[in-house]
Amino acid sequence: MEDRLEYPSGEKPQATLVVTGIHTCLTMAAGGEGPAIGEVQEQVGDLPDAAIAARGENLIYVGPANRLPATIRVASDAVRVDAGGGVVLPGFIDCHTHLVFAGWRTTEFVQRIAGASYQQILASGGGIHNTVARTRAVSEEELTKDCQGRLTRMLCAGTTTVEAKSGYGLSLADEAKILRVVGRLDGIGPWDVIPTLLGAHALPEEYSGDRDGYVELVEEMIETLADRAVFVDAFCEVGAFTSRECRRLFEKGCAAGLGIKLHADQLSDSGGAMLAAELGANSADHLDFVSVDGMAAMA
Repeated sequence: MEDRLEYPSGEKPQATLVVTGIHTCLTMAAGGEGPAIGEVQEQVGDLPDAAIAARGENLIYVGPANRLPATIRVASDAVRVDAGGGVVLPGFIDCHTHLVFAGWRTTEFVQRIAGASYQQILASGGGIHNTVARTRAVSEEELTKDCQGRLTRMLCAGTTTVEAKSGYGLSLADEAKILRVVGRLDGIGPWDVIPTLLGAHALPEEYSGDRDGYVELVEEMIETLADRAVFVDAFCEVGAFTSRECRRLFEKGCAAGLGIKLHADQLSDSGGAMLAAELGANSADHLDFVSVDGMAAMA
């Protein structure tokens, strides 16, 4: 790894953290700067007998351990870590989570194995509606505490960056509450939490006869809460939101400076993949029933 920090001529960079005893370091750098596609995904940039050095939050050396002394200086108070012959790799990124919620839907598992469909459970007040009711009833402080525990468990499994969606509020006040929780979580631990506004997750029960009214409310959410999010998301699916409705919301999100993420073609070929490709979405997720044309459009 090249040293990308600038130092006075001839001066070795000083490390505040040194990791040695690395059997293999996986740099994930073999594919270059862009996304790893095809066979490039098999190139993990494995570096045997490696060492890592950092100064503050900046890596200043990743390379063979035997070259470390000639490359850097180690601060007298530097933290030294012996990896014990283990493998070192970048933290995992979980790019699709519904981190902030209250309650569990374990009882619905029995309904699913008995043959009830996702749509049937949702129509009966379960599914997303169940979680929305419980999340609305819980305080911001309790949600933050519960999510901090979830993030800690994820961190123990190697996840260091988490995308976190709203979507279990479905009102301006409750979507704002969820995004405030996400913002608080990003500042209280050794993880990065990326907020996504998912106001168009489902049509809330109080808007069951007024789809246009709720889409207008989501537009208001985007205008009001855009500064608390990085992405806008929508559930493009039969029983959720049409591709036309999603397009309307994504155009509003783009105008507010938000990136686009999309729940697409999860339960049927709803045209979500085609919409994602047309709008240049950052991601299209699920895609269980994506069409051949949808795949080709996104390729």
